[in-house]
Amino acid sequence: MQPDQMTPKSVLVVEDSADDEKLMLRAIRRVNTNLNIVVARDGVRALDFLGTQSPFDLVICDLKLPKADGVAVLEYLRANPRTLTTPAVIFSSSEELKEITRCRKAGASSYVRKPVDYHDFINAVETIVKYWLGPREGVSPFCMFEVVELRAATASES
Repeated sequence: MQPDQMTPKSVLVVEDSADDEKLMLRAIRRVNTNLNIVVARDGVRALDFLGTQSPFDLVICDLKLPKADGVAVLEYLRANPRTLTTPAVIFSSSEELKEITRCRKAGASSYVRKPVDYHDFINAVETIVKYWLGPREGVSPFCMFEVVELRAATASES
């Protein structure tokens, strides 16, 4: 058995919407049933988990959360030597360039807009998990900032 297969990887999902949480968990488990998934329903609870548990292999976080927003979670991750390199993906419905820029400056690894369509939502979460936790062959890095910035630059040039 390879070392990666002995210890399950862990994912922290930070999401205040019960419906979105359910869809995210379904999509994550479709990718890998051996993942240890922890859910925080607000930013303060996420900060508690990050401070008390072993470092996570991936954090998927909504931006607009009760008690502390996704940027506060990012700032904590990047200020702590234990979690400095942990991939942190903001998964939000916001398309505001100001918010995206704020997340990037706070250290987000990626910013992915939450699709409204069920299948697109599931596909987006599966792609995030495959990209950050699995072998990356054949997985499009659609969630990288350069794609978002390219769209924003193109829109401003029109």
